[in-house]
Amino acid sequence: MKLNTIILLMTIMLLTTVSAGGYYFYYMWTNSVNNSIQEHSKVAVELLHSEVNTYLGDQRKPVRTLANMPAIKEVLVSNTVDSLEQANNLLDIFCTTLGALACYLMKDDGTTIASSNRNSKRSFVAKNYSFRPYFKNAIAGAASIYLALGVTSKKRGAYFSHPVIVNSKPVGVVVIKVSVSELEKRFAKTHDIVALTRSDGMVFVASKQDWLFKSMWTLTAEKSRRLAKSRQFGDLLPGSVGLTLQKNGQVIDSNYNRYVMSQKELSDIPGWWISHFHDSQLTADHQPDILNRIIGYTALFLFFLIISITLLLNRFARNEIETRKHVEQDLIKATEEALHANKVKSEFLSNMSHELRTPMNAILGFGQLLILEKDKLSESQIEHINEILDAGYHLLELINEVLDLEKIESGKLEIFMWDVDVDEVMQQSLALIKPQLIERQIELIDNISGNGCRVYADTTRFKQVLVNLLSNAVKYNCENGRIVLDSELLDKHRLRICITDTGEGLTKQDRAKLFMSFERLGKDNNIEGAGIGLVITKNLVELMGGTIGVISTPGEGSTFWVEFEVVEIDYELAGKENGQNK
Repeated sequence: MKLNTIILLMTIMLLTTVSAGGYYFYYMWTNSVNNSIQEHSKVAVELLHSEVNTYLGDQRKPVRTLANMPAIKEVLVSNTVDSLEQANNLLDIFCTTLGALACYLMKDDGTTIASSNRNSKRSFVAKNYSFRPYFKNAIAGAASIYLALGVTSKKRGAYFSHPVIVNSKPVGVVVIKVSVSELEKRFAKTHDIVALTRSDGMVFVASKQDWLFKSMWTLTAEKSRRLAKSRQFGDLLPGSVGLTLQKNGQVIDSNYNRYVMSQKELSDIPGWWISHFHDSQLTADHQPDILNRIIGYTALFLFFLIISITLLLNRFARNEIETRKHVEQDLIKATEEALHANKVKSEFLSNMSHELRTPMNAILGFGQLLILEKDKLSESQIEHINEILDAGYHLLELINEVLDLEKIESGKLEIFMWDVDVDEVMQQSLALIKPQLIERQIELIDNISGNGCRVYADTTRFKQVLVNLLSNAVKYNCENGRIVLDSELLDKHRLRICITDTGEGLTKQDRAKLFMSFERLGKDNNIEGAGIGLVITKNLVELMGGTIGVISTPGEGSTFWVEFEVVEIDYELAGKENGQNK
């Protein structure tokens, strides 16, 4: 027989055999898919349940520590101006250290007397939250975790409350409100649909955004009445996802998609459930794709088989193909390893930063406890404690910078844009760097305050940008130097804020590396930092729709400027200000 005939017969036989085997595998796989779906759903719920409970358990510790601090008990007992100021400072420390949304203290009637957001427009001070379950549970003597929309802030949060006990009696309640973003990270890792719901089916956290604040099942009149009374999910009554539970345990949505559901109640928050939905139809829809892949791979295999037989007549050509194949595989492997290494790096930085914050919070918390008792300590002991706190705050700042950079790089940083009072945020920022100015005897010339401008930005991130630029202006300045703050209105639509120092200035090479991660330009001068502050600043400015730049001459100092969209301006004040600047 001729070689061509042999090749044709072998091809037909192999195609028939592989096709029959492919169909057999396809139907066998279909029969076992339902069992694997059920098992997959149960395992996913168990894993997520363990992660969420561990996270909630870790968050209980700081609020318990705060509730037992003497400064908190003192303000509830004596209610003096000094004790109130001391309590507010303590709340600020905890809120900053934990990265919380708010920390506040309520009296036994539910009225807030101290809060970390007391200077903002959405201050909790004088607000009464006695209707909230986290207050009722804590004032009754039990620590509580509560998930809800903020009555004042309208933001989702996890409220960790703890009673303040004096003489074996609850006299107030401490509350720390943290963002639910950490919970959402854990839910986002699941490929199927997962939701955190109350026992009545109201969705608080979900991997599917259009499910938030809706009921999985149909709302009854009684349930609607209870939701309106608690305001747990906002002022408006939520809608329904439109799910229906069948007798066989499957769930059908309004589009007639079928899901396999598994649920488990949280140990730390009774009445809250983790629900996992696996789309069985999605698996069924992929079955034809799998079959097509089997057929395609079979055809590809047969094609290469025929090529291999033909190439037996030409060894040189076969060797060339094999060599290229190995090179391609090496390139693919190298690419996969590089991608994996980058992913591992990001995960390592994120995980280590989170793990380091827990012991660091304890160090700073107990350091603050010790410094509050400074009347009982020697000068040497006070000096040592201050050195511990300074080092702790520096390390915490580095940890927070790494976390911010990881969030920005992964696209998970939340930005909330609204009109921001430039003067108000600038004064808050200057207050934070004032000790550094005094220590290095640096003169500050403020030509910005009172300009009457409001810009479109995220208040917290806008403040972070200003504080970082001001801190750099201090760190890289000379002793007895000067910092000048100026502003300029561009085309009545953009406000440019300039921060000028009298430091050594930047060379062209320095400016090229200025916004590169982990490039420390001041390391030769023993200036502390991780080299990512300006990288974070640049990303934050651009996320808020702004721009950043620098003008610098070696030996004459530097001017860093940022521009933001103007929302509102007092033209009378702005005219005077521009006149002064000229």
